[in-house]
Amino acid sequence: MNFWVLIPARVNSTRLPNKPLLDLAGKPMIAHVIQAAKLSGAQRIVVATDDDRVIKITERFDAEGIMTDVNHPSGSDRILEALKVMKADDDQIVVNLQGDEPLIPHKLIRKVAELKYKTPESSVATVATPIKDITEIPNSNCVKVILNMKNEAIYFSRSVIPYNRNEGNKNGILHSDKKVQGSSFVYLRHLGIYSFTIGDLKKFVSWGPCLLELNEKLEQLRWLWNKKSIKVIIEYDEPAPGVDTEQDLKKIRLLLKNK
Repeated sequence: MNFWVLIPARVNSTRLPNKPLLDLAGKPMIAHVIQAAKLSGAQRIVVATDDDRVIKITERFDAEGIMTDVNHPSGSDRILEALKVMKADDDQIVVNLQGDEPLIPHKLIRKVAELKYKTPESSVATVATPIKDITEIPNSNCVKVILNMKNEAIYFSRSVIPYNRNEGNKNGILHSDKKVQGSSFVYLRHLGIYSFTIGDLKKFVSWGPCLLELNEKLEQLRWLWNKKSIKVIIEYDEPAPGVDTEQDLKKIRLLLKNK
């Protein structure tokens, strides 16, 4: 299976400036992501960025770096610009790996690429994991996803979905051992890693943002808005969280220190 990994890396993040450059155990965050991508078996690893400093780090860790427009509205737009520079075929499978996932397991990167390869009828493949810490469920930075019986996404939200009418959604929490219609229900956290063909990515960008996406600030809702299927693999070994806030950064640094 031939797949590429594209890593969008924007430096001017509003919540955590210079995020790709932040030090984690003696290496920039983006370097950890590149190393995970290398171990996945990807044929090409490309960082699409808006900053020369990231390009230099990328080259130091033996990956490709492509400068992109600073004003892209999303990571998908950014990697598409890089792919146009690369002049790739539309049927090439690409994994969109976020630059703020320094502890992403390399096997998971390959799994999501394989899922897209095995389900060509789906427009995109992604990953979810059961939420084990119930205090995370009402956290708006923890994106929830609900699936149908074919493990296709029905909806993604920062809110608690679905609503637990039996419990009144007290504090937005449903314990995983509670019963819903005779079966055990577990909330799922969406992980921001995607695989798709370049052709499908071109369609995605051409549609432009949709109302749901703008409201939730979740670009994956654009696929659903345009009636496209998102196949989801469930990863039961919960990966470490990505880095969105200063608190996340402290957690990751502690995890690396204790490794």
